[in-house]
Amino acid sequence: MQHPSRLLPVILSLLLLPAIPRAQDVEEANQPKLKSTEIKGLSKKLRVWYAILIKQFDFENELSGKSKSKSERKKLRKYRKDARKKKDAFEKEFEKRSKKVNLLGSMPDMIQIMDGCFPYKRMSNGGSAKRVYVHTTGAERYPYAVRWPKEYRPDTKSWPLIISLPPRKDGKWGNPKSYLEKTWPSSLSDVLSQYIVAVVEFPEKSNLSKTYGNGEEMDGEALKDKDRLLVIFGDLIAKYRIDTNRIYLEASAESVPFALRMVSLFPHRFAGLILKNPQGIQNCKSANLGLVPTLIISDKVNVATGKALAKTLSQSKVIDAKGDLPFVENGADIAEWMSDVKRPLFSQHLVYEPVLDAYRKAYWAQILNAELVADKQPRLEISADSKTNKISIKAKNISKIRLLLNDQIVDLDKEFIVEINGKVVQQLKRKRNKRLVWDPEESLILATGDQGYIFTTVADFEVPKVQDEASKTESDGDSGEGSDKDSDK
Repeated sequence: MQHPSRLLPVILSLLLLPAIPRAQDVEEANQPKLKSTEIKGLSKKLRVWYAILIKQFDFENELSGKSKSKSERKKLRKYRKDARKKKDAFEKEFEKRSKKVNLLGSMPDMIQIMDGCFPYKRMSNGGSAKRVYVHTTGAERYPYAVRWPKEYRPDTKSWPLIISLPPRKDGKWGNPKSYLEKTWPSSLSDVLSQYIVAVVEFPEKSNLSKTYGNGEEMDGEALKDKDRLLVIFGDLIAKYRIDTNRIYLEASAESVPFALRMVSLFPHRFAGLILKNPQGIQNCKSANLGLVPTLIISDKVNVATGKALAKTLSQSKVIDAKGDLPFVENGADIAEWMSDVKRPLFSQHLVYEPVLDAYRKAYWAQILNAELVADKQPRLEISADSKTNKISIKAKNISKIRLLLNDQIVDLDKEFIVEINGKVVQQLKRKRNKRLVWDPEESLILATGDQGYIFTTVADFEVPKVQDEASKTESDGDSGEGSDKDSDK
């Protein structure tokens, strides 16, 4: 038996080890600290304010570019006065609750407060497919089909969304309403009672099967198709209370390459991809799909293409088709897969390579300065370690980046370290900024229409330049610096 004195160093070393969090502690940390009634009260006050604010914005747009009558000026002043009054009521309540809980630092509370922050109209006649149009400020109008559940109530919860891109048949993309009814028939009642489903309508000249390399600009028609999808996407999240962490893009046959391209451009907007009988593409090595799970369904004729594509995707699952396209009998399989797939907006690790120079942001990172050319593809790889409160960044062919942060990524009550390309550029502490969450001038949620896009501070960093050995001996200074863009709690 060892002498007690010899065991002392061992005992001390065990005591000094970091405590392993219990499952119960982790679960409690992910729960809101406010009571549900307190959260609902805050959310309601915010929704009342936004309802008036949106009316004010709409009226301002209506009057834009023309002289205002006396009655119009009076009406506008009333909108602004009422909006300020409701804003003050919400912020007063928020400050009151913040005395009990640091709300801006509690993401579980903030997520529930902001969920359903926008006002939505109740929709009647649910349960059947309808063809609708989105009218833009120009001459364009974009048709699509949509079906919302009979049970849809915007005052109860946020609802997941499936956006479907149809296959081409006989040289046409088909009628979206008919395709929706065929793909999601009434027999799939379990799915239809839980999901809003929309089908995009494309003109005959659309070529959704065309593939592009990184940095290769899309042609005129492809750009119109991109805009078509984005406009319809925006219309859906404006009209319906969508769970923005559960939006799924479904594509079939020739529309698969276009779907992959869109998710590569906007990976942070989609929870998952559903690809049926992929055609025209067997290789998709886009780093941007690393956090987007993909379900591939192939029949016997197309199984080789489906499996080849799956090997190039980091999170893919392949299942056998049941019946013919659009694989209605796989509806329950799709629903089961979707139930476990949610958007990881605040992922601790992300990799991003801009596909087009016009789009340089994904999740909580944005490339501010980079040159997108074929032989110098920008690449950003970021890892956040909540234990050490450190953010490590590998930046290639990038000179400046922006990080959107909250307490789910790092602990903003403490200093955190930012390291770029192996060099610590700054150790800093950030103030949380409530204006980034809900203020009309700065809110990321209002700018994106995404109630889950909750970030409480922003920091910009210069990427240290690579120095040769001679210059390294002359200068030891840091070349990275975080800008102070925030000032609040």
